[in-house]
Amino acid sequence: MLHWKNTEEVFGSIARGFHWSMALIIFGLLILGFWMVAMPVSPFKFELYGWHKSFGLLVLTLGVMRLMWRFITLELKRLPSHAQWERFLSKTIHLVLYMSIIGMPLSGWLMSSAGEYAVNFFGLFDIPALTGKNEAVYKFMKTVHELLAFTLIGALGLHIAGVLKHHLLDRDETLARMGGNIIVVVSGLFLLSVSAFFAGQHVLDRFDRVIENSANDSNESVQVQVKNEKIIVEDYTWVIDSEQSALGFQFSQYGQDVTGTFSVWSGAIVFDSENLEEASARIEIDIAGIGTGSADRDQQAVSQEWFAAQDHPRAVFESESFEALGANRYGVKGRLTLRGVQLPVSFPFLLEISEKDGGGQLADMSANFTLQRLDFGIGQGQWKSTDAIGNAVDIEIKLQAEKLI
Repeated sequence: MLHWKNTEEVFGSIARGFHWSMALIIFGLLILGFWMVAMPVSPFKFELYGWHKSFGLLVLTLGVMRLMWRFITLELKRLPSHAQWERFLSKTIHLVLYMSIIGMPLSGWLMSSAGEYAVNFFGLFDIPALTGKNEAVYKFMKTVHELLAFTLIGALGLHIAGVLKHHLLDRDETLARMGGNIIVVVSGLFLLSVSAFFAGQHVLDRFDRVIENSANDSNESVQVQVKNEKIIVEDYTWVIDSEQSALGFQFSQYGQDVTGTFSVWSGAIVFDSENLEEASARIEIDIAGIGTGSADRDQQAVSQEWFAAQDHPRAVFESESFEALGANRYGVKGRLTLRGVQLPVSFPFLLEISEKDGGGQLADMSANFTLQRLDFGIGQGQWKSTDAIGNAVDIEIKLQAEKLI
């Protein structure tokens, strides 16, 4: 330990100001975090999440600095009124506080990274992702983030209770040495009560959703479609390899590229490179099968403001003509019906057919092209603005099929 001697009081004042400033930010983050969860999805909610993340990163930085400060400064002497059990409980609560203060921002950072959500520090610069897209990690870190929030509320409650005990019952100098007074403690109790109220509302809402989902599961039969579909080519049958085929997309959300897939789709294709006039294709996509690595974002995508899956459960592409572009490249023109809007769509694709050992053929088809979501009315009301969600959506198709004779 270093003894600051004449500068001890100066550094002590700085530490106390640091302590209360960080406590105020933490209370604000707790209240804002639980309040935002209950808000309907909107650009304003995304903006609040941005501020929430920025202040969370600030708390992470301050928490690490405070922990370093704790190890290099003089530890205050215990007062005679501090019992042994109180000292043990105080150290335990401080340990939990530090773990929560550092763990919460880290879990939020990991959650955003795994869910492909942008992390920006007060609009000054982007924060790099800690991990790649991973839905399992996203869900786990979301749970950890919430549990640490409840843990932090409990630790803060015990911390304030201990301060009140020393101030009102023991009447010692604990509160004064912390740089606080009874007004500060009452304000802390108020902020703690507000945080606990929103946390309780969150728990009740979560419980109601569990009950509702259980009721729906018991009253409705769930039919799961399988992506293995057959593509008919003249007198032959092509069977799609679902493990090697994918219908994906990518768009921008607050500058962060977000990728997703449609897991349920089917197709019927007639294609002969020697007879393109007779070639045809029809692809149907189940909108409810959208997956972006975030259940919240998927729920938003199928809502009325976006794909309106309840009224328009499928997107359909039907070809009108094919043309050869050379070197195994072809072009297709057709019409895409999406959210009840039908528009002409054309794109090139690469088709490579190879012979299989033992007979039969494999076809590998790939295509990349761009659609404009607003052309199809995807994003109504406040979502027509491209400030939050970009207009361009990149489509990527990869398909592998086996022709059985």
